[in-house]
Amino acid sequence: MNIVKQFGMAVAVLASSVVIAGEESGKQYVEAYQGDPVVGEWHYWTNAPKTFMRKGNIGEGKSLHFSSDTAKDDSHASIFKYVDALPYRKQRVQATFKVRMKDVSESLMLDFGVYDQQESQKKNLAWDSTYTDPVSGSLDWTEKTMILDVPAEADTISIGAGIVGRGSVEISDIRLSVVDKSIPVTDKGIVDRLWEQERFAEFLTELDNWAPGNKLTARYASLQMERYMAMMELGQKTNAEKVLDDLHGLVTSKEWQAKNFSDWGKGMAAEVRFLAGELSDKELLQVVESIPHMDEKRKLRVKKWNYELIGFKHRMDGNLVAAKAAYQKAASREWGDKVDYTIADRQLKKVESAIMASK
Repeated sequence: MNIVKQFGMAVAVLASSVVIAGEESGKQYVEAYQGDPVVGEWHYWTNAPKTFMRKGNIGEGKSLHFSSDTAKDDSHASIFKYVDALPYRKQRVQATFKVRMKDVSESLMLDFGVYDQQESQKKNLAWDSTYTDPVSGSLDWTEKTMILDVPAEADTISIGAGIVGRGSVEISDIRLSVVDKSIPVTDKGIVDRLWEQERFAEFLTELDNWAPGNKLTARYASLQMERYMAMMELGQKTNAEKVLDDLHGLVTSKEWQAKNFSDWGKGMAAEVRFLAGELSDKELLQVVESIPHMDEKRKLRVKKWNYELIGFKHRMDGNLVAAKAAYQKAASREWGDKVDYTIADRQLKKVESAIMASK
């Protein structure tokens, strides 16, 4: 399941970055680079090089300002930090963001996640994000909060804020605090757990609670693709094919393509075309290799997901041998220990059992 894994947020796709001086005095471009985030330190990230300007800093009475007049709808820039989860284990924790924004075309970006780094994979234990409910337009200074439980096995917590699309966002404070357990959590990770538990009907119900947002974005396409896949898992083939046909028409339209230049947008379009039978397995994987500005760690994560998608399609088509080969590739640990292999492992076992039962 791939909902937030493509968003480029700390929920799943966090890369540290370096800032490079821009042409405008006192401001800097945010440019992403390959590197491992340092726990306790702030890192900048963007999927659109030389598009977003950054000025200032967070804390001590200062504020950090992100802005762009030229960003595409699927472009974003943000600041993130990993925090040691040890002091927060077995407690309910609130992330507070003090922000203001002006003329934001797509969304203010806020993110809060809890992770368990296991020996060979990284598990996302809980998360909340404006990905599920975009906040656009203008706001004066306000505090927004997200609340998650931090389980005993948690290793790190991520917090971050930024901007999606054009406009400007200013951030003066991002902080964590322990709150009473009588305060409800805002955990959106339920969708991941429902998918992992193959409770697809409940998954679709939860997905319906999310704001659909702008149709001409990779976010909308990602949500619709997840909807299609859940319907197929439930055997709702006719309705699922209608969703896929509409989605294919959307991502191949000139209007959609003109607004989606990021690696996320290009990857989404290729994945939809693959599910629609327009691209072969090999052609889908070649698209990832050809996308510019994608760092190697993110490319590995996307390729791992693409093998899961290939396995899904072959499984739906009844080609269990091809599905097994794809899931074996997805479940191999060659993609590193910062990704979650739960679904790939489970699907591989199920396909292997189905092949044995058919003999």
